Amino acid sequence: MESRKIIGFGKSSYVLSLPKRWIQKNKLSKGDVVYISESLNNLTLLPSSNKTDEDLVEMKISVSDRTLSCIKRKIISSYINGVNVLYISGRGLADKSKEIRKVLQGLIALEIVQESADKIIARDFLNMNAISITNIIRKIDIIIRSMFIDTRNTLLKGTVEDLDRRDDDINRLTFLVFRVIKSVMYNPSLGKDRRMDLVDLMNARHFTFNLEKIADALKKIIKTFSVLEVGKRKREELAQIFMRMEKGYLNTMASYYEKDRDSAYKISKERKEIINSLDIFFESTTDRNVRQDVLVQLHSLMLASDTLIRIIHD
Repeated sequence: MESRKIIGFGKSSYVLSLPKRWIQKNKLSKGDVVYISESLNNLTLLPSSNKTDEDLVEMKISVSDRTLSCIKRKIISSYINGVNVLYISGRGLADKSKEIRKVLQGLIALEIVQESADKIIARDFLNMNAISITNIIRKIDIIIRSMFIDTRNTLLKGTVEDLDRRDDDINRLTFLVFRVIKSVMYNPSLGKDRRMDLVDLMNARHFTFNLEKIADALKKIIKTFSVLEVGKRKREELAQIFMRMEKGYLNTMASYYEKDRDSAYKISKERKEIINSLDIFFESTTDRNVRQDVLVQLHSLMLASDTLIRIIHD
């Protein structure tokens, strides 16, 4: 650790000299921009992001003797951890290439730049400076709102929408949030959300994770509602309870965007009443398996929503 003296500059400013070695290491020169991140009593000095091809992070992934699920986890993990270029090769690649391409194409800004019988090369073209974590969360929220509407339509009209496409979209956006957060944690000069400190970033990650859980629960609820054997009156009664859940979600997101902790606390109190209504409703459902499936997913939805409230309130 090096020490530096603070030098007075005029009547209202101070100057601190920077180590020449740090300047050279980060390829900076006179007139370049640096960023200062403040956290508690600490200041972190960061260079502007000028990544060149020499700075790209590369990863080699072998598919030999690996299952598709293992390869998928490896690719997604590499993406989230900021790998820029993926080299995928190994025995049996030809047999697995179709599924591997599907995984690669499911990750935002990751493009296949070369493909042959024995090798796939993918590179990300992500412009981190143009990405806002808050904007991505808004996109996820918009998709979830449409899934709430689809759930109501399934319950009342029996229609089932394209769930897999929406689920894929949310997964892509969730992985992108995780990647951006990981990158910004190591280099706060990246991205539009430069004012987010470490606590904000961790809360954003936790918030996004629970949004994805809500989407997963809705997907399963829609499928269960499509085969729920109850009469029209019972379906309408359940729809009323579900609409209260939907309203709670909308109010939760409004509290998040407005940073309104008081409203978040009120919403949390209403959750218990909704859960009680669900339990009472399903006591009269004859099909025990269906009852259990629906209750598990609805409770999962409520639990994830409660977690969102705690993140906002805390």
